[in-house]
Amino acid sequence: MNSATRQNNVARWVESRFGPHVQNDRRERAMRVLEEAIELAQAIGISIFDAGKLVEHVYARPAGDADQELAGVGVTSLAMAQCLGIDLEEVIDLEIDRIFLLPPDHFKRRQQVKVDAGVACSMEAK
Repeated sequence: MNSATRQNNVARWVESRFGPHVQNDRRERAMRVLEEAIELAQAIGISIFDAGKLVEHVYARPAGDADQELAGVGVTSLAMAQCLGIDLEEVIDLEIDRIFLLPPDHFKRRQQVKVDAGVACSMEAK
């Protein structure tokens, strides 16, 4: 599957599970990218202490440009995949297949937990 098709399919999936306002909320999307990056770091063995030091380091600098920073996420994901000996395109396609098979209620419950914790936007349109 080409990247444009993959991107559109995932956007439609997010809209179908959470609503278009969740898909189109820049803060929400950034929080989910951050969540996945933290989960990856945790899986690799990065401590919460080291993660916190990095957050402080990043926020001590001026904010970057969203387009360039998103590209940086992609480039560092490719480098991490190479480091782990993983075919990134393959595991992305496997993850898309996996999430498309899970029932919508699975994601609604998980989102509500994040909403209740104040780390996600509500599935209700504002």
